[in-house]
Amino acid sequence: MTTDDYEGVIDTAIKGVTEIIDRPFSGYWAHEPAGTDTVAPAGTAETTTDVLVPVSVSSSAASIVEEAPRFRRGESLAWEVFDAGTPAYYPNVAAEVGVHNRETPIGTEFIVPIDDDGVFLVGSPETGSLAEDERELILIVTQYLQTAIELVAQRRQLRTARDRIESERNQLERVMNTVPQLIFAKNTDGEFLLANEAVADAYGTTVSDMIGSTDADYTAESDEVDAFTDDDRRVIETGKPLHRTEETLTDAAGNERVLETWKIPFTPVDSDEDAVLGVANDITDLTDARDALDRQRRLTNLYAVSSRVFKSTDPEDAFDACVKAVADVVTADELAIYDRNTSEGELVRLATAGDNSESRSRQRIHPGETDLWRAFTESDTCWLPADAVIDAGDAAEKQALVTQLGDTSLLSVVVDERDETLESFIRAVSQQVSAALTQLRQETSIAGLSNDVARTQRQADRYQNLWEGMVDTVEAIVTAETSAAVREAVVDFGDRVAEYAFVGTYDPVTERIDPVEVSEAGGPAKLYESARQTFPAITAASQNEPQRIVDGQATGGAHGEWLNRLLHFGYRESLAVPVSHCGTVHAIAEFISTDAERFAEPERQAVGAVADAAGMRLSTLESASASNAPIAFDFECQDPSPLFPGLSTSGTIVVEHVALTGRENFHLTGRVDGYTETAFRDYVAATPGIELDSIASTDSSVHEITVRMRDTPDRSLASVRDVLMRTDTQLSSVRSRPNADVLEFWTTDPKVIGRVREELSTVSGSCQLVSKRHVSGSSGRRDESAGNTDLTSRQREIAETALQEGYYDDPRGINGADLADRFDVSSSTLHQHLRAAESKIIRGFFE
Repeated sequence: MTTDDYEGVIDTAIKGVTEIIDRPFSGYWAHEPAGTDTVAPAGTAETTTDVLVPVSVSSSAASIVEEAPRFRRGESLAWEVFDAGTPAYYPNVAAEVGVHNRETPIGTEFIVPIDDDGVFLVGSPETGSLAEDERELILIVTQYLQTAIELVAQRRQLRTARDRIESERNQLERVMNTVPQLIFAKNTDGEFLLANEAVADAYGTTVSDMIGSTDADYTAESDEVDAFTDDDRRVIETGKPLHRTEETLTDAAGNERVLETWKIPFTPVDSDEDAVLGVANDITDLTDARDALDRQRRLTNLYAVSSRVFKSTDPEDAFDACVKAVADVVTADELAIYDRNTSEGELVRLATAGDNSESRSRQRIHPGETDLWRAFTESDTCWLPADAVIDAGDAAEKQALVTQLGDTSLLSVVVDERDETLESFIRAVSQQVSAALTQLRQETSIAGLSNDVARTQRQADRYQNLWEGMVDTVEAIVTAETSAAVREAVVDFGDRVAEYAFVGTYDPVTERIDPVEVSEAGGPAKLYESARQTFPAITAASQNEPQRIVDGQATGGAHGEWLNRLLHFGYRESLAVPVSHCGTVHAIAEFISTDAERFAEPERQAVGAVADAAGMRLSTLESASASNAPIAFDFECQDPSPLFPGLSTSGTIVVEHVALTGRENFHLTGRVDGYTETAFRDYVAATPGIELDSIASTDSSVHEITVRMRDTPDRSLASVRDVLMRTDTQLSSVRSRPNADVLEFWTTDPKVIGRVREELSTVSGSCQLVSKRHVSGSSGRRDESAGNTDLTSRQREIAETALQEGYYDDPRGINGADLADRFDVSSSTLHQHLRAAESKIIRGFFE
């Protein structure tokens, strides 16, 4: 069996057995351990457990079985033989307990285990058809088969090993030809057995041409060749490694290279010949840069200093690295680096060798205090008395070698006596450290410049996007034909500068925000629907000033609560701005971001410009609206407050219903918040012109009240009432707080606003229009849904007061006579007004 492949060996054995024994069924089943990836008979990939799989069967086997089966562990006679490791003869297969298939067409079976590789099986349809001598022949064949399989396995392992060795050899050659070091091997005759591309490049040839050649074939420098040959012979003869810190090699271009070389004894593969293996580093650049140093003793030390310093990330790190590296190679009493502090005008010790607290070097040296300052005037290193640096009793007996590091720093080395070699070394150190400091400053400058450029570019992009967004938004606002379009444009701008935005209307009396346009449903805007706290948008509207809330900045009160609510939604900053024009707030906008510090000065300016444009456009659109559309306008009056002057700082009064009950009286219904009942009664008693009709407490500081307000010599609202009565304008509600009243009026004539301001200004020193808006049936606090009733202001006041006081309740809360007294009219006049109002309301409802 000379076949080299596994299947070929098995096929040969099957063919031999078939020819010798002449039985129709013979085959080989190989063992596949658990976890082996294989292919099932159906052609699908599977991972086996433990299985015997058919490798090959005789050509005549197809007449007995259609397809050779696979045997799982424990379900066939083949497994019993394989596990037992001994051949087994089964004269009547069907009668065996462990048979794989009770209906098997095979009557006789002889199974031979082939070590741990598999089993060889010979069978026949007839029972008892294999004689003992035939089984002996089968055993002989399978012994040869086992040997052949082992040989095939060994050949495979040998080929794999050779392939791996060849691969590793190729990899080693690639590595050798990649590294910059010169790598070579030579025999006792100086002939190259091995060389990498670095060696070949130095000699101006190729790697293949170098094999068998000598150094003398490539260089005319006989001294170099002799030195190489002597070192090679010494290593081969002594069997000891050799290290040359410096040796020269003149390359093919005539350049003298300085090499640091290691050579060791070497025995080539497949050879008993002695040889030498060498590796050389080209250190020419190092030696050229440090030509002032002793090439034999200082080269490695200066390299260490340079290596440490150039790895530093800042000047202090470079100074520490410098003194530590110098201390490793120089024996000195003191090592220190001083830097000139330009603000204090003195030299400050920044780094010392060893424990800084134990250093004898002066900590600070003022200008002119010692000769150390002279080092800045020297162009090279200089020797100074040691007392210029250290403050010690033996300073006079020592010398200080000082050299400048960069423009503002000095390195001082205190030793017993002057040393020219040390001076040369320190000079070289100075050059390296100065170069490192220059590099650090350049890197820092470049990094800073790069960061500045990147930051400037980001800011430019940011400002450009902001500018484009602002321009587009202002254009959309200016061309908007409706208030809704203006609000939508503001919210669209909010989407460009933040993650969330909304625009709402503001009612100064109730101090409520009604969000009418939002960037997305839900979100923080819904907090204004039910909140009683003075959140930022309310403050911005009431003060007509932007309000900015940022996570991480001190915020208290309602604004702190607002920030907590924002954080719950995932936001960290908000900017609320009034949408106003000429001091009148037409709406309020709030922009909310997931990032803190999103609204920097440019964003705030852009938002302010958009809000100003929106306020101007809303003012224009409101002025151009239909003249008969109801207008609600609010004046904030103070110095003094016209209705409730002198309120304490603890509470507010909200009047929800105002009735003009005579040319000299206002009848007010509302609530007081923040006063005890006693405190409010005391306030009314102490304030001329205010009479308390009723008070009902809902808790200790909230009370429902009804008051009557009359003119006094010091405060008369008669002229205001005259304007209201003549122009069909109504004072609808009031919000009073300490030192200010906000009065809300309703009218259909915009010209009335100026007249009301003039009359209020005669009572209060400051009277400012803070809000003006057209009121629809759905947005106002009054119900206009009953049609256009066309009530006069007098009819409306009397009808509303009657409804407010319970005239239409059952039983009645007030009778007609008392109601007439309230308005200082006769009962007949009162009922005439009521009938006229009732008629208009019913007609308006059914029409």
